Amino acid sequence: NTPELYISNVHPNPVSQKELHQQTSIKTKHSSKLVDAIYQKYIKIKMTIVLREFDSFKRVTSWEEWLDVTKATFPEYFPNWVVSNLLGLLLLAIAFYIPAFSRKSWGLLMILASVVNAYMMATDPTCYIEFGVLAVPPMQRFIYSRHYARPELIVLPIAICQFLIGVELLFDERFPRLRKIALGSLITFFIGLVFLGIGSAFPSSLLYALTMAKCWPKLTKTKSKVD
Repeated sequence: NTPELYISNVHPNPVSQKELHQQTSIKTKHSSKLVDAIYQKYIKIKMTIVLREFDSFKRVTSWEEWLDVTKATFPEYFPNWVVSNLLGLLLLAIAFYIPAFSRKSWGLLMILASVVNAYMMATDPTCYIEFGVLAVPPMQRFIYSRHYARPELIVLPIAICQFLIGVELLFDERFPRLRKIALGSLITFFIGLVFLGIGSAFPSSLLYALTMAKCWPKLTKTKSKVD
């Protein structure tokens, strides 16, 4: 019952027009018009989505395999992992003393993240799928299924939300309810990143979530007027 792997680790347009015609004829010979239309759409998606060469790319089906892949690829991600976690610790420490500075710093980071995500979706959307090999098995079943065949349909809305949240955290000084919504959304988002494993520099996202909680208006007490 595991979803079919729709992503091919090969070079662009691996299916020729002749093979496409043969596959379509065989698969849809006894199908209804609706099923035929769905299958045609699937073939088009399969031909347009291509992964770059990635040595450790494979379909992980067990926790043991996931752990082996994580150990094998950790040295490659170690520099980014160190930077992400050090940044998380720094902003969390600052949040205990100057929550407004930490909040505004995260506002700027969210705006930058939204710009980067939007740019990557416009130039190389499959780069996000490559990180799927590092996600825990339940998350991989989603990433490598047809539901995530077009990552831009998921990442672009996230980029828009990141931008709006960043603007709120960076500039808003008068609407604590909006700030709570923004911080609550980021806490949920960062906790969700845990399931991406070291691809999201785990456990840095938990440090980010704790920082958002520390910047919560009710927890700033006497600094609430400044925040």
